[in-house]
Amino acid sequence: MGNAFLEPGILGTINSDGWPELTPLNFVYHNDCLYFHGSVAGQKMKNMKADHRVTFAVAKEYAIVPSSFTNPELACPATAFFKSVLIKGDAEVLTDLTEKAEALSAFMRKLQPEGGYDPIEPENPAYTGQIKSTSVVRITVHELSAKYKFG
Repeated sequence: MGNAFLEPGILGTINSDGWPELTPLNFVYHNDCLYFHGSVAGQKMKNMKADHRVTFAVAKEYAIVPSSFTNPELACPATAFFKSVLIKGDAEVLTDLTEKAEALSAFMRKLQPEGGYDPIEPENPAYTGQIKSTSVVRITVHELSAKYKFG
């Protein structure tokens, strides 16, 4: 999957009432796992604590192709060119500061590849508190499927 998607993904968890809950969020794919970060509290964190199984989806639409492109009279040929990925996996909140820093560094390589910031290291006092107080979640991928249509 790499980090070809800059779009947010959609995390699927199960709420305590049994209903699926979807949460859009930024993510990074690193070392064959998916990572996201956020607050230590909140509904998605509560849901993952109760049931670690999650789904995650991301999609990018490249072009809308009107039906008139191939047939001036019928609506049926209308389509879109896209790519998408669907993941099923287990979510785990990280506690190891080194792994959290590594995941946050992968985020920065995705979001700011040109650099221009101090490396994220747990030993750096400027980052230590932030690393400790930020929740970083690793999704270990069990199933991954992809779809695309480009013509």
